[in-house]
Amino acid sequence: MSNSTENLAAAIGAYLVTPLCRDSVLLYTGGLENKIPYRGATYDLIQSDNQLRLSQGITRDDLLSVIFLSVKPSPELVMAQMSSTLQDQFRDAINTVPLESDLLLNTRQNVLPLLRVLEALESSLCNIDGVDRVIGSKIIAHIWPKLWPIRDQVVLCGVNFMGSMLAMHIRALLLYNDQFALRVLEGWNYQHETLSQRTVLRNFDIALWMMHRNQHFDETRPCRPGSDIPSPMA
Repeated sequence: MSNSTENLAAAIGAYLVTPLCRDSVLLYTGGLENKIPYRGATYDLIQSDNQLRLSQGITRDDLLSVIFLSVKPSPELVMAQMSSTLQDQFRDAINTVPLESDLLLNTRQNVLPLLRVLEALESSLCNIDGVDRVIGSKIIAHIWPKLWPIRDQVVLCGVNFMGSMLAMHIRALLLYNDQFALRVLEGWNYQHETLSQRTVLRNFDIALWMMHRNQHFDETRPCRPGSDIPSPMA
């Protein structure tokens, strides 16, 4: 493990346990009094019935949800969603990776095979015109919200500034090694209704997004988040 990775993990872990971080996540989700939630909070509230997913695979609700995270499903993706080929791929993945699979309840050894299945599924999505890994990850994270993190340009931008490490690596590092920060995140879920509607992993994603959003949108500090993001299991 490199020093830059450890330093970045330490910086994020320290941020996660601050009242500022908690309040930022509450601001995003609408948990602060008289504050309108960010539109991205709607992503978590659009739910498909898991029985429908077992029979159909990817659903129209899964495509609709990503619109609230500032991405638009391409016409080719919408057409593919109605095709038997893509539906079969998602059904096969659902049969292999249970929808309730939880990153926090698995050891690294047990979870890697599950993540590899979802990474292959994400790669299949990225073969569709108009779909990159950011869009693909948001669709998969909507179906497996306890297991697959979102590859977000804002977070990747911030991580690139802080040591050129991938956000997914940092998430995994923190979730497996920083138990104090993890307990804080779990505590949020119990204490606040708007946070309990989301998984711990999703609240973690929101915290990282809120941490890095200012520098991402600061035109005086441009960044180039990668469009071809390497594997989180590399």
